[in-house]
Amino acid sequence: MTGTKPIIVMKYGGVSLATAASVGRIVSELAKRRDSVSPVLVLSAADKTTRQLLTCAREAAEGAAGCFEPLLQSIFARHRELAAAFPPAGEIAAGTPLLDLYYEDLSRIMHGLSEIGELSPRLQDQILSYGELISTGVMSAVLTACGIRNRLLNAQDLIITDDTHSAAVPITDISYPRIRDAVTAALGEGDVPVIQGFIGSTRDGTPTTLGFEGSDYTAALVAEACSASALEVWKNVDGIMSADPDICPAAEIIPVLHYDRAALLSRLGARVLHPKTLAPVRNSSIPMRVKSLDSPAASGTMIGAEASRGKERVMAVTHRTHVSLLRLGIGEGIAPEAAVRAVGEWLEHAHLAPLYMSTDGITVLAAADTETALLPHRYALDHIGTAEAVDPIGTVSIIGDGLMHAGILARLFQALPCSRIYFVFQDAHSESVTIGVERSDVEKTVIALHDALVTENRSTA
Repeated sequence: MTGTKPIIVMKYGGVSLATAASVGRIVSELAKRRDSVSPVLVLSAADKTTRQLLTCAREAAEGAAGCFEPLLQSIFARHRELAAAFPPAGEIAAGTPLLDLYYEDLSRIMHGLSEIGELSPRLQDQILSYGELISTGVMSAVLTACGIRNRLLNAQDLIITDDTHSAAVPITDISYPRIRDAVTAALGEGDVPVIQGFIGSTRDGTPTTLGFEGSDYTAALVAEACSASALEVWKNVDGIMSADPDICPAAEIIPVLHYDRAALLSRLGARVLHPKTLAPVRNSSIPMRVKSLDSPAASGTMIGAEASRGKERVMAVTHRTHVSLLRLGIGEGIAPEAAVRAVGEWLEHAHLAPLYMSTDGITVLAAADTETALLPHRYALDHIGTAEAVDPIGTVSIIGDGLMHAGILARLFQALPCSRIYFVFQDAHSESVTIGVERSDVEKTVIALHDALVTENRSTA
């Protein structure tokens, strides 16, 4: 697409856009590499912006006139302050109507929401989409001020989705040609394309979002559409770790991962990547690297088609802290498989993917990754049996190879520090074991299992 220079899609998250120092490091990285590669920039909203916009929307929906204004004003003031650190970018950002227009749009929408009193998924997507529009507008101004030619593209014109608000599914047959044409045109004229993550629109132009933390997914879609040579995801951590370093001080970088193993880590609670990110790059065999903006020379984690697989080893411990359980007592005359199917259909209707579901012929147990108790919707299952909600719990998972080996399982259960276990689930390929525990036991369980199964395994390897 761009002659001899390879296309590299570079995605930066919200923390990378939070301070002038971190934005300066992005500019330096682009300036250093643009002579040898054709960079395509994909950005999240700046740190905390999406959550703050959601807070504004919820406050507006509660009907208190103008209650959202101070927080909304602070969002825009923070972005103007950031731009002002890169003269004349401050003048560009403050002097153009772009940020003013976004503020006026959001203020008008919020006032209308105060009158309506209901925040629909459609309206929520429209409001949250401004986070990425603001951050990319500021970054484009900063790049211009620093002498880097760029072209601000609108992902809502490029990524066309279905109408599943808050978790929209991209229609790649429409989206990919649009992405490819827009990126090709920008690169062909020597501009760095700047694209919003997370957002898209339906065929009729209604704003949609790909789910929280969905900017990684956007970057992967852009990489596949453009046949990129690589995708780089820049984070505030040094790579994908063997556990959450905020919980487990002994966590270390995993230097190499297969696409499938990285996807499994994401599905089971590792927060570094959006769970859908791996599919597009895997489909096109695009290598992906997770790197730290604070340590750009470090290798980070390489994700690709080739990764060594050891015998009977645990490589990582992941966790979730917002898991809801449903226990369904199967009614008389109802076949267990029919009960499982009914629970699965109900979860799908509620847009919840089951983390775990099983039956012993008497009861169906289902777990979903949500903070919302599953009980309020139980009436849809009254014809199948009696539903009971369990207070939200947590899960801890071990990921590795040959996990059904007796030695690993024995050490796992010996190391468990919790007295109550809700379930133990092993996947069909012996690559993961997930344990349901009390929320209050999650952190100590992560540390105990990492010490017993990862750190100890590393020290005896």
